Amino acid sequence: MTKIGQYEISGLLGQGGIGQVHLAVDTVLGREVAIKSLRPELMNDENFAKRFRAEATSLAKLNHPNITTLYALLTEHGGLHMVMEAVRGATLEAILAKRGGRLDMATAIDLIAQAGDGLSYAHSAGVIHRDVKPANLMVTSSGVLKIMDFGIARVQGGNRLTRDGSIIGTLAYMAPEQLKGAEGDQRSDLYGLATVFYEMLTGATPFRGATDYELMQAQISQTPSRPSSLGAGAGGPLDAVILKALEKSPDRRFPDVASFIEAVRAAAAEHGRRQSLAAILDPRTQAASVKSSANSPASGTTGRFGGTRARIAAIALAAVAMAGGAAAVLLWDDETSPSSRQSPQSPFQTRAPAGTPTAAPRAGQGVYTPGSSASPSQADRLRNELFMKPGGTSRTQAPERGLAPANNPANIAPRFGGKGLEMQMESGSDAESDSATRPPPEPEGHLADAEIAYGEKDYDKALALALPWAKQDNRDAQFLVAKLYEFGRGTERNMAEAFRWYRRAAEKGHAKSAYRVGAFYQQGWGGVAVDLQRALEWYTRAADAGDMEATYFLALMYYKGEGVAQPDNGKAFELFSRVAQSTSPKSAAARKNIEAMQGGHQ
Repeated sequence: MTKIGQYEISGLLGQGGIGQVHLAVDTVLGREVAIKSLRPELMNDENFAKRFRAEATSLAKLNHPNITTLYALLTEHGGLHMVMEAVRGATLEAILAKRGGRLDMATAIDLIAQAGDGLSYAHSAGVIHRDVKPANLMVTSSGVLKIMDFGIARVQGGNRLTRDGSIIGTLAYMAPEQLKGAEGDQRSDLYGLATVFYEMLTGATPFRGATDYELMQAQISQTPSRPSSLGAGAGGPLDAVILKALEKSPDRRFPDVASFIEAVRAAAAEHGRRQSLAAILDPRTQAASVKSSANSPASGTTGRFGGTRARIAAIALAAVAMAGGAAAVLLWDDETSPSSRQSPQSPFQTRAPAGTPTAAPRAGQGVYTPGSSASPSQADRLRNELFMKPGGTSRTQAPERGLAPANNPANIAPRFGGKGLEMQMESGSDAESDSATRPPPEPEGHLADAEIAYGEKDYDKALALALPWAKQDNRDAQFLVAKLYEFGRGTERNMAEAFRWYRRAAEKGHAKSAYRVGAFYQQGWGGVAVDLQRALEWYTRAADAGDMEATYFLALMYYKGEGVAQPDNGKAFELFSRVAQSTSPKSAAARKNIEAMQGGHQ
């Protein structure tokens, strides 16, 4: 077989127990693709054929920079073939093996945030991956992470392809409820993602066992060690966030992946700032700095990533690892790395995948940075190490990125399910805004602890911990404070204060806050004048960022003709459909509205 449809086969990339993956060229569009085919001998097995089609159905719902793209499903030569995006890079599993099992914290956060973006998007479309692990995460030559292998994914509300009580997945990354035979939901993917993050930081998964049975028992009954106790260098705030995501009960974890990623960023930013502050206050640091400057090599000598080393150079295609047990095909190449590598103290720059809009940082907007020098991001350094050509140029040049001061944990570039909110801060005379004359005092406590306290319904503690961070312009803290004021938790109910904090967070690109601002304008709460056009604007911003509740109310406004010149049933139907396919609490109501619009009974 040399051709499938318009695709000319170039060669076999890999094969496993279920599928084969070929490299091919689209003879019409002239692009390189990967074709995953169900093994011919399995075509007569109805279960395997259904699962293969289900994987294609899952991928067809998804179009996101952090998820491999499906182009077509073909039924030619008596077989089933998925035509997919060909992704050059290396699996996270291969990268970890090359790097001794662990990554520095900044790089780990960049990669886990990208994976979180992709998973959040999949969950919003009702798709649960169910097998999140390093082998299913590909890092491309431009530093973009791609989630692969939706072979055991399930569309919520769809037919179950596994028997009740059966276990399917990879034991070391499976949530306890999955090990007990439950179907699992987005919180099960969250558990797997947290396990991957734990491994990136510590070099080991949270639980181990000599046999599969021992590993399963450890997953179900044992408490994992704190990452910082295994040399992760994370500290208390990040420990608390990771261990919460690894709770045995799904109800005790974060409600979704996006909440987990936000908490990770908040904890890491605080950790980085405290490190920087400790270095400033420690007199030994200044002496060490002087000594280091005197002994440091001239510009252009090798840093941590310099020297000659084996480098992953070539073609690990995203579809290869999805061949049902087939390992990614990696071409190893011993090349001499250029000597002009970046300093190991480069700060971590959070960024969206290529093609994804993000809010442009304001002056002083920063990210998690253990060091204080302005230099390329940790993700860039990882990309350079893995994919640098001789002579110092990368195989795929990433766009230049702006650099931000290191020590401002309050503002981290927003990422909402792979989409950004571009919002301008309105100038004002708020007494609690950033001071131009002196830095704000160091807040006591951890913002991550405030989120945990809120989850445990200790609202007094949550407010006490979050309010100082909110006053320092941390949008996550501002959202939490607004929520406490809106519902009268830990304080008297004050809708005007709630609106003020929601608005401040929304202007920094916080999606859920944008949704609440829209609700205030629509309902006229807290003394806010009803303004349906502004409500529509804020709902639209939140919906574009992937907030399904905002999407639902936006659909209602189009259906009723509120804030628009006239009702738009087509737009309303499109938005309701998006919500109906998600895991949002509004999905059931959206489906009923769709039935009503189609002439059914609500």
